Amino acid sequence: MPIQDETSTAGLQVYDDPDNEPAVGTPEHALWLVHWHVAYEEENQLEQLARLYSDDVVWEMHFPFETPRFEGKEAVLDNYRGLLSVMPDLGGPLLRRYATTDSVFLDQLISYTTVIPPGVPKEGLLASDMLPEGRTMHGRLLHDFKIRDGLIAEEVAFFIPEQITDPTS
Repeated sequence: MPIQDETSTAGLQVYDDPDNEPAVGTPEHALWLVHWHVAYEEENQLEQLARLYSDDVVWEMHFPFETPRFEGKEAVLDNYRGLLSVMPDLGGPLLRRYATTDSVFLDQLISYTTVIPPGVPKEGLLASDMLPEGRTMHGRLLHDFKIRDGLIAEEVAFFIPEQITDPTS
């Protein structure tokens, strides 16, 4: 199985045209899918993100001591809609990525500050210790994407927090 290895951020392939899709079933296509997945992780881009998912996509996030899981395209998109609404500054540098024809691994440093709008209940993921309101979180985010029939069928992520910054201290 061919492996596309992009370990240097200077050497990362840039996909500047979402319509220039590589051949399905190649490591390049898998990287293209995940590149646009990351690019579309914005509230106003969720329709484009939906085009990259299989109908039965599974999203799973491993936080310390908890593992929320969502199944099906609408449930996964609703989850993203909620997360992106409370983490408007989510982001960080991509360290490396690897791909085969049916899998992509991403290694990224991220930070975010959770901002919960008034009236939004702190339930589900918003009740998580990894989304403490008003605090800036820093950590490592590892993703394992499974690709099936040219679409993302599974996204399993592992968040390893490095520090919590309390704005009152």
